[in-house]
This record gives sequence, C-alpha cells and structure tokens, in this order.
Amino acid sequence: MTSSSTHARVHARRSVLPPLGELAALYNIQTSYRDCFGQHQTASTDALIGTLQALGAALSGVAETREAIRARRAELVREPLAPVQISWDGRLSRIALQLPAQRTSAATHGVIRLTLHLESGETLQRDLPPSALTPSPATHAAAGTLRLNPSLRLPIGYHHLKLDITHSGHRSDALETLVIAAPVRCYSPPGTPQQKWGAFLPLYALRSRGDWGTGNFSSLGKLHRWVREMGGALTGTLPLLASFLDEPCEPSPYKPISRLFWNELYVDPTSEPEFSESSATHRGAALQIVESTAWQQQIREIRSAPLVDYRRAMALKRTVLEAMAEHVGTHRNSIQSTRSKAFRDYVSAHPQLQDYARFRALQEQRSEPWTEWPTRPRSGCITAGDAAAARVVYHQYVQWLAEGQLGKISKSSAARRNSDAALGADGLYLDFPLGVHPEGYDVWRHQSLFAHRASAGAPPDGLFPNGQKWEFPPLDPQANRRDGYRYLRDCLQHHMRHASLLRIDHVMGLHRLYWIPEGIDTRQGVYVGYPHQEMYAVLSIESHRARTVIAGENLGTVPTAVNRAMKRHQTHGLYVFQFAVSPNARTPISAPSQTDVASLNTHDTPPFAGYVAGRDVDDFERLGVFSRERAAAEKLGRRKTVAALARHFALRAKTGSEAGKLLPHCLEYLGSSPAKTALINLEDLWLEDAPQNIPGTGAGTSSPDVPNWRRKTRKSLEQIRASREIRQLLQMISKRRNAQRRSHV
Repeated sequence: MTSSSTHARVHARRSVLPPLGELAALYNIQTSYRDCFGQHQTASTDALIGTLQALGAALSGVAETREAIRARRAELVREPLAPVQISWDGRLSRIALQLPAQRTSAATHGVIRLTLHLESGETLQRDLPPSALTPSPATHAAAGTLRLNPSLRLPIGYHHLKLDITHSGHRSDALETLVIAAPVRCYSPPGTPQQKWGAFLPLYALRSRGDWGTGNFSSLGKLHRWVREMGGALTGTLPLLASFLDEPCEPSPYKPISRLFWNELYVDPTSEPEFSESSATHRGAALQIVESTAWQQQIREIRSAPLVDYRRAMALKRTVLEAMAEHVGTHRNSIQSTRSKAFRDYVSAHPQLQDYARFRALQEQRSEPWTEWPTRPRSGCITAGDAAAARVVYHQYVQWLAEGQLGKISKSSAARRNSDAALGADGLYLDFPLGVHPEGYDVWRHQSLFAHRASAGAPPDGLFPNGQKWEFPPLDPQANRRDGYRYLRDCLQHHMRHASLLRIDHVMGLHRLYWIPEGIDTRQGVYVGYPHQEMYAVLSIESHRARTVIAGENLGTVPTAVNRAMKRHQTHGLYVFQFAVSPNARTPISAPSQTDVASLNTHDTPPFAGYVAGRDVDDFERLGVFSRERAAAEKLGRRKTVAALARHFALRAKTGSEAGKLLPHCLEYLGSSPAKTALINLEDLWLEDAPQNIPGTGAGTSSPDVPNWRRKTRKSLEQIRASREIRQLLQMISKRRNAQRRSHV
C-alpha cells in the first residue's frame, strides 16, 4: 500500500496520560502522532474506545476505563512470561519474567529448570541456580519483574521453552514460551554484491498470442526467459493470490481471498496433459469445450477488449478447468492414472488445501459471505457433506496446477539459490500484500487473529485529504504473538517457495498500522503498535531457509526508526525516481542507495510518459481529488521538475518535456546508479501514459469508476520481444549494470 505521505511520524507525549490514554498504552495504541504536514493529531475518545474494543478490551464508554485498566493489568500479570522470546543469531541471554509481587521473592530462592524442545526434535535441559534470576524495574503495578540469564546458544529456528521454578520442593510456576532464534540480518546471497536489473509487468495485463483474456503462468515463464536472455535477473509482477472473480468480484491484487493460495485465473490449461488428452473413440471434454463455436466467440470478444473482463475470463476458463479436474479423477488410462495419483498425493501432502477448497466450494454454493452462514460452518467447521465434491476437487486441482506451473518458472533459479555458488537474487520478484479480503478464506479460518471491528488504512495526507480506508481487517498483534506467528510463517513460506526477491507491501505495518474502528471517520483513525522485532525475526528465518532476498515498501514519510530497523535486518528499501526528483536546478535528482530496489515508478503512480505529461494531475482533477487551483499548481511544479531534468541531462529546453527524449537518460541513470536492483517497468519502454491503478479510486470510494487493475498492455509479449527499440533500451540497461558490477569487484 503506497501513497505519497501515508506514513506519519509518531509524536511522543511527555505529559502523564489520563486514564483512557493509560489504557491505550497497555494495548500499545498511540494516542497521538504528527501528520505529514507537521501538525499534531490527538486521537478522539470515540476512536480510542473503538480501537480498544476491536482489540478485545471490555469497555463500552469512558466510565468503565479504570475497571478496564485493572482487568488489563490482571491479564498481563497472568502472563508472567511473554509468549515470544527472540534469540538473535542464536544467543539467548535474557528472559524477562513478570510475576506477582508475592511470588517474586520465592522465585529468587528457588530452583529453575529450563527445558528446550528444539524444532529439530531434540530436547535440551538445564538447571539454573537462583542467582540466574535478577530483579529489574516492574512493568505493571502489583507485579515484580525478574530477569533470567540462561546464556544459551541455539540453532536457527522455532523452539519451545519451558521454565519450571520450584521453591522448598514445591512447584510454584511452570511457564512456556516460543523462542525464535533468528539471524539478525535477512538472507543475502554469498559473494560480492552484484548490481542486477529486472523487468516488471502486471500478469493480468500481459497479452500474448492465443491468450484467454489475461496473462497466465506460461506467458510469465516466457517473459522471464526473455528477460534472462536480455541480461536481466528478475521478473517482477503484482500479487498472484486467489481473488474473488465472480460474486463478489474484487480483482485488486492487494485484497486477495488468501495469502496462502494462488489465483487460478493465471493457470494455463493448455500446458497440462489432460487438456488435450483423447482416445481413439473419445475427444477430450476440455478440447470439445474450447473448440465449440460459442466458446470461441466469447474468447475472441474478451481477448480483443482493451480491459480485462475478470468475470467472463474466469468463467470461460473454469468450464475448461472443471472438465480437466473431472478427467483427472476418472482413471481412463495409465497416463491419466499417473496424473491422478500425483494429484491425490499432492492433496494428501497439503491438508490445508482441503480446508480451503471446502470453504471456496461452500461460499460458491451459498452465494453469501461466510459471516452469514449457519453457526457451525461460520465458526470454522465445514464437513465433507457441506460442499459439493466436484467443486471441492476443482479448487484442489487448480491449486495443484498453479503450484506446478509457478514451480516450472522458479525451479531453475531455486536450484541456483540452493547452490553455495549462488551469485544473487535471480528469478521471480513477488509481492506480499498487507491484507486480505474480509470475506475470504484467511479471515474465516483464522478468525481469532484478525480485528474484525476495524479496517486498516492511512491517515489524511496531501494526496488524500480524507485519508484512506482499505476495507480489510488488521491483524491483532497480541493474538498473532500468542499463536507464535504461524499464520505469518505459512504466508511467507507460500511466497518464498517461488520468490528470489520478495517485496513486503507497506513494511511499516511490521511496526505500526493505522486502524479505523467501526463507526469512526477515516480521518480519525489511530495507530496501533506491533512487536516488529519478532516479525523481523520470522522474516529473517524464512528468508534464510528459502534463500529469498527481502525488500520493504518504505515509500512516503517513514519514521527514522523504521528505516533504521530495515537497515539492521538487511531489508532492502525501495527507490522511486518520481519521488526523488524536484525542480532544484543544482540537484534535481536524489540518488538511490546501494541497498535499494530502484524504479522509475510503481503500480500506484503513472508510467514515465504519464508523469512527464502530468497525466496523474489531470486524473486527480477529473476525479475531484484536486481542485482546479491545486491541479494548476501541481502542473506548474511538474513542468519545472521536467525542465530541471532536461537541463541535468543536457537536453535542449524545447525537447525537455518530451518523455521519449528523457526516458533513455533516466533509464541510464537507474542503470548506472549504485542501487542493488534496477527494476524496469516494460510499459515505460513504449511510452504508455495510462496508470494501472489510481490509489483511492477503487470500490467503496465516491470517485467515478476507473479501470484499476484492468488495463491490458498495449504491446503483446510477442511484440515486446520483437521490438528493436525495447531491446536497445534493455541492452543499454544491462551494459550499465555490468559496468556497475565490475566497479565493485
């Protein structure tokens, strides 16, 4: 989630907080912040109460605040050992215990037995003397804080620790916690850092010969192979996750049904044997569907349309995939029997897939959100008889195909990553979205991990004076801690199986997130803090295990602490040329750093030609986001910036506003920069000026309908590969990157 100034800086209040503020602090809610205009914003009483309720606090109004404080303190005391401990680089040197005051003295005179159940299955046990416990300042009233110094070295992984504290021969406390033993720094390939480049296109937009109205995994594979031939290392795209493409229809890649399953829209049926398999007396059902006059007519219509028609494209593809799914289960011949066994083996090895498939099948049958289902399935229990078996098999089958087709693209790069001689991120650059659809699988299956009475969003800024409400529930930070971040771990593993480089959307969400509780105006939301160190630890472990490099979307006004944490944990930042240029005659461009993934633009900004022409300003004026006066001022500033760029690149003034003249110089600047990776939006290379998305103008806003996430590429994959101009620009980029690489050897 990006916006020009979404991220506001925290304003630390030094005065003593009133009772409601004290309660907010106990839930790690920030009662104030300084916005992007430098103004101090204080949370309203209603906003604080709504956020506290979303986090599970038992209060309905201010009058109950003190009782809620007592209840919260008692709850914290009942949890003497935090549910998660971090062991950076395997060193576990300090554990804080929060015990009731009357038991603190007894603990310091007792015997401490520490038992560690390692992830490997091994068990370690150690008895510690009372001197290992030392007092420290209490965090909560009526409690004493002790510090345990076990001085252990642990292997990297997730381990379970148990503490038994006895006094006078009687057990007084048995405490358990999860220990995350993680490298401080996320994965980085061994050897000398290399300056790479990659290409970017949204997969839904990628046209190719014979496509069925959208791009697919086969066209992504072809694109990636061509990028490699051109000297590139990465092929990037938007999130590829399962989405609602019927009723409801929510094509935004940043509001998926799940972060655990792929979007079957991108499956290529024609690449699978059951698509064309026939016998001497029987023509395959899938082929019969595809060759029918009616089906061919509809495909021609959606293929020729300039915008993706998600409903029709998915409906047409589904008729074929359903026939193929049925065919896999019939065992018509030995070849199909082999495929059927492979499919059954995959389903058996992925038990959560059956759960997901039943959810999708039941939701399709009932045609209503899961929140309106009967009590049993609504609460998370769907049995075999609840959903039609054919629908369940279909959803299992398409996930099997999606995993296999993505694997064909990523397997060669995975083999290189698994080699000790790996030279760097080389493969797919995938995107990890911040949230999921409230009616989707993840929220239904993990109901206790989400705050259902709030929405994530962003506070007001210069672009969106009313703020942004993203209409998906934020994760409850404490519930996820208590769950040991299993959901986060599963989501990361799902992506990292195929990602050489993974972009973490809105990386500040690891630190804090803007919550808008029910019934509260978007402008009155509040920030909720998250245990960011623990989430960085999870991110680090998973990145090392998959050998995936991590980049965080840190655009806008990001607190210094966030960038400092990213640097410490080797999470690469993003550099966007549009945000780094100004009318300043002396220094019109701020350079990227060596750890940046650098690009001219993002999916939330206009392409290069659109930026130069001020197309984004025109769009915002047309949509009512900018007044006529504001738009005129923005256009004037844009012309000055473009003129400054023209002077910087020694172009004549009369050509300075032409995107075609500026583009090669700006691309050369990226290629010659110290940035770790230069990411090239292929649409820039033919001077596309229309954006793929205009933030804040999707469903649920007051803006007129705009074709967000629907515009197809002007050039097809075949035309891109055949274009002499495109090849020359990419060869120039490759040459500049190679020169940068040699300069660092």
